[in-house]
Amino acid sequence: MALTVKPVASEGELQVFLELPYRLYAANPCWVPPPPGTERWRLNPRKNPFFAHAAGCSFLAWRGREAVGRITAIVDSANPDQEAGTFGFFEVAEDREGAAALLAAADWLRSRGRRQMLGPFTLSSNEETGLLTEGFSEIPPVGLGYNLPYYPRLLEECGLRKIKDYLAYSWDLQQPLPEKLVKVARYAHKKNRLQIKHFTLGGRDPEAEVFQYLYNSSMAGLWGFTPLSRREARAILRGLGQYADPELCLVGERKGEPVALCLSLPDINPVRQKHRGLLPRGRAWHKDVRRFRLAVLGVIPRARCRGLESPLLLTTLELAAAKGYQEASFSLILEDNIMMNRIIARLVPAARVTSRYRVYGLEL
Repeated sequence: MALTVKPVASEGELQVFLELPYRLYAANPCWVPPPPGTERWRLNPRKNPFFAHAAGCSFLAWRGREAVGRITAIVDSANPDQEAGTFGFFEVAEDREGAAALLAAADWLRSRGRRQMLGPFTLSSNEETGLLTEGFSEIPPVGLGYNLPYYPRLLEECGLRKIKDYLAYSWDLQQPLPEKLVKVARYAHKKNRLQIKHFTLGGRDPEAEVFQYLYNSSMAGLWGFTPLSRREARAILRGLGQYADPELCLVGERKGEPVALCLSLPDINPVRQKHRGLLPRGRAWHKDVRRFRLAVLGVIPRARCRGLESPLLLTTLELAAAKGYQEASFSLILEDNIMMNRIIARLVPAARVTSRYRVYGLEL
């Protein structure tokens, strides 16, 4: 049966787009459904502040009346690399022709002056990033994606090539804290007169301003980074406020000025998987969370090379251990981010790489 690819043009087609993963992953024990309504909100240009500086088009691949794949193409005026467009929401049956047809997204990007297509990003590097290429046997930590093992092969058969890999590390929090980390962190804490404070979540403007400043300043210059607007910062904090533990969200201050951010999240994915993407009411579910993810550890440029990462990391691990967490995930870290990989290798040498995410590229 012939295969066709068409832009999503109606509410009914959008519903098919959103429901496709439930069919593809029906028998997979590691996929975690998104919270109901999340993907619809993400793709809604009237609600998602991301679309104040971006535009996108979603496509479905059809065999007759059955959808076999989906993809979204994105152009983002806030992306420092204006020659590149991105793709995300990529899902496809094990069908090379179907995967190739979805590269209609490339034509859409080319028609808007882009010379390269990068992805997957949902919708940018500030959300789920990369295609899983290693680590298919476990539920991913919160905020990381999951895909079927044949996806990398299909993309490579369609001509996409590796651009960058991101690493996810895991460390057993039940073992003693590394002596070197404790020594280095305490020295840096004292020498820099660092004050470590808990960060208030909820998305109010003062907190959003601090979060936006620390996040954008500390991440600027990293490959693929796109800065957050104030509205996006508020939206992120509102989302985190629904489940994050404020005691694991830390800001480092020197002389009263915020200079570092360390954001860790309880890994709610196993709980959400049991409840079709939902979290049960109340906080009783928290007792079932055994892992946390250190998602952001950044220092603004003028406060770097002072070792400020180590006291924030140590404080996080001490707090998490006291709360009963058994495992820490450090993710995602660019494979060529020499500083962060060196910090982990030096201060948490027993941490191991448990999964790898790849960003692919296609010249247009």
